[in-house]
Amino acid sequence: DARDEPRPRLLEGAAGVPAAVVSTGGMHTLIALQDGSVLSFGWAGPGHLGLEDPDEELFEPGTGAQVLEDQLVPQIVRLCDPGPSPLPSVRWVAAGAQHTLMVLDDGRVFSCGQNRMGALGFPPAEPKMFGSGEDGDDDFNVG
Repeated sequence: DARDEPRPRLLEGAAGVPAAVVSTGGMHTLIALQDGSVLSFGWAGPGHLGLEDPDEELFEPGTGAQVLEDQLVPQIVRLCDPGPSPLPSVRWVAAGAQHTLMVLDDGRVFSCGQNRMGALGFPPAEPKMFGSGEDGDDDFNVG
């Protein structure tokens, strides 16, 4: 059950891993941990938590709207990477009103959430990752 908390309270869910960066958006929060993982929680909205699985889309009967589940406790974000494994660590996170950006150790940037006005850095129906390609340009990296 969600409730307001008038005094600071210890946030559970990071399993003892220290936080490196915290960022808050309109109604969601991101925490980059020192081990390179990311936690997200709050209003699920248009996918800015980075927790949704596009292969398991649920839709509201009658409206066709996608149903996303709000997260009241921190959840680990799993990035999908078209490149080599393992995925480099996340070093920085930024939460916008309804979108999220994550910067990896290798300089690549992942984005998720609402792409209104190009907030995610790519046109609609394009890959959700961009950064420097092997040739040094800033084209989209497509796996």
